[in-house]
Amino acid sequence: MADIFYNFGGAEIAAALSEHHVPVARWLTVTEDNFKVLVTNLGEVEVVLPANVAFTADAVRYELTKGTQKMNGETLLNVMKRGFSGEAALSFQAEAVAAVLRRHLTVQTVERGEDFFSEIINLMNGNITAFDYAEYGPAIVEFLSKAPEISVIS
Repeated sequence: MADIFYNFGGAEIAAALSEHHVPVARWLTVTEDNFKVLVTNLGEVEVVLPANVAFTADAVRYELTKGTQKMNGETLLNVMKRGFSGEAALSFQAEAVAAVLRRHLTVQTVERGEDFFSEIINLMNGNITAFDYAEYGPAIVEFLSKAPEISVIS
């Protein structure tokens, strides 16, 4: 799957999963630059670092301690890219995306309206449109009002 995503993109991953009896109705991908903008526009995110991290990125030295840390888009992306390696990197990346969803996929965010939804969707590539917001917005609000759990499984 990683090779398909790297070489072709999100649409091809959705198609490959669908061919293997895992239908994918909607999908999104986001570039690194747009991820930073997205998190910056939505607001900081608290993530749990499983270990201390120290690295330099773009002439900035990052030294963060294990535990809960509040991060902006730039810091979060850099930790996702450089803070860990191997399986630890994949695990942290998944937890970081889950943290963004937990923090910002809320009734209040969805109720900000179609213009805000379009602004966010325009930062991503995928097959979700403003028509989806119009059609599914009330159902999403109802779903989110029941406080669903967002978990990472590996």
